[in-house]
Amino acid sequence: MKSVLEKASAEHVQSEPFPHIVINGALDEDQYLEMERKYPSPEILIQDNPRYPGNDPANNKRFGLMGIDILHDSRLDSIWSDFVRSHTDRRFFQQVLDVFQHHFLDLSPSLNDWFGPLGQVEPRLRYANTFDDAPILLDATIVINSAVVEEHTTVRRPHVDRLCKLYSGLFYLRDSADESSGGDLLLYRFKSGMPGGFYENREIDEKHIECVKRIPYQRNTLVMFPHSINALHGVSVRSLTSFPRRLLTFSCDTYRDLYDISPYQVR
Repeated sequence: MKSVLEKASAEHVQSEPFPHIVINGALDEDQYLEMERKYPSPEILIQDNPRYPGNDPANNKRFGLMGIDILHDSRLDSIWSDFVRSHTDRRFFQQVLDVFQHHFLDLSPSLNDWFGPLGQVEPRLRYANTFDDAPILLDATIVINSAVVEEHTTVRRPHVDRLCKLYSGLFYLRDSADESSGGDLLLYRFKSGMPGGFYENREIDEKHIECVKRIPYQRNTLVMFPHSINALHGVSVRSLTSFPRRLLTFSCDTYRDLYDISPYQVR
């Protein structure tokens, strides 16, 4: 199975407001349509998902199946287990490095000291393994944000992701009948050019930041970026809709935090 990075290269990296790529048409159309057709139902992702006690779909709430769940869920088509394996293996990690390696080292100069040469790291699947098995754990997750039925909301305010993450990726599988607005990825920068205004949950007071770029929620589109204290992102407000926001996410956890936001938190 081809990965979402087959068409990406270092030349696709955009620098503002922080390094990232946007690849429209990331997968060949035949592969994309097959994945779209076999995307898990909301019942599997919400009502019957053991990771969410109570299984309340609520209003614009995130639900997901992690890679380890996908590999062991017999209700899912085999395309999804194949997808997880092809996006959490050594080859995929090398594809990420081919695109972002010098950005990783620019953003976190001590990476080679902590992990050894990144090109020699053998990553493992998150939750199937621990940091005793490998210093870097990858995951590929099926995600929906549930229908917006009560009010116009955002599923995620401006924030940075977990401090131990090397990179994040999002791949959109928007339903072809979904005519709602919003759900776009928003990229931000600090107004002053210096970090500040973080809350304890890694969200940030919006008075400290400004939105620089909006990446539309469009089918067959990949967004990926290395993490740093400047990788501020959020999701735009969604209109009322019965359609879930559908995506896949890719992540890379490391055994230690890569940066520190505590000096920049709101006291």
